[in-house]
Amino acid sequence: MKNNNLITSIILIFISLNIYSQNFKNLPEDTKQGDVFCYNNETKEWTKLNSELVKIKKEGKLKTLQYKLKNLNYDIDITNCIDKKTTEAFETEKIRLKNEKKIKRKSERLKRKAKRKKRHLSKMK
Repeated sequence: MKNNNLITSIILIFISLNIYSQNFKNLPEDTKQGDVFCYNNETKEWTKLNSELVKIKKEGKLKTLQYKLKNLNYDIDITNCIDKKTTEAFETEKIRLKNEKKIKRKSERLKRKAKRKKRHLSKMK
């Protein structure tokens, strides 16, 4: 009985996944590399998106990140593309921020500990 329930549940899981997954058999016919399409479930149609707009948004984010790192005195060329200098600067900045957070938490913990100790000593008197 347990085997039948297990097999039935596994079959139901796979059927439900196939129902809700995206069907790639109905892709648009005239696609080229780099084209961006979006499928609308209500109208059952593929619509072509302007991929240039997507690129511009991502490039703008990268450019602002490079400006921020440049302002933090990292040796970076603002080229709007990821290079070795940018990745190294980003990683070192992440590590620096992480260490600052650790130091801040530790100092706050020590301050709380000193307050508790002071309160405890004042109660003892």
